[in-house]
Amino acid sequence: MALNVEDVVAGFLGVIIKKLDVDRIELNQIGLKRILEAIGIERANPKSTPAETEALPADKTGNTTEPAFNYASVIGMLQYLQGHTRPDISFAVSQCSRYIHRHTNMHISALKRIGRYMLKTSD
Repeated sequence: MALNVEDVVAGFLGVIIKKLDVDRIELNQIGLKRILEAIGIERANPKSTPAETEALPADKTGNTTEPAFNYASVIGMLQYLQGHTRPDISFAVSQCSRYIHRHTNMHISALKRIGRYMLKTSD
């Protein structure tokens, strides 16, 4: 479906806001693909929730290997989304952002879970 320039109100980080008529707009998040590609989970199994039910703890004995993606950059993209269009991921993003400077495999998995949830809820 092609978008007319006059129909697009704004587009930020992959969220297209389209005016349908005088009283209705549509949010389309096809650009979330950029975040999913950054994490490397475009074809992962989707999740129905963005986080576990418990707070994400510090993992003092866990491996601190660096992921194949920039953890801080992905957190920044997710913080933008949670503050503007995706309040449903706020808790999970907040938990992961606590470990920007010292993340372990547990925290990387939690960040990927957010992506897997967004994969399920992207449209």
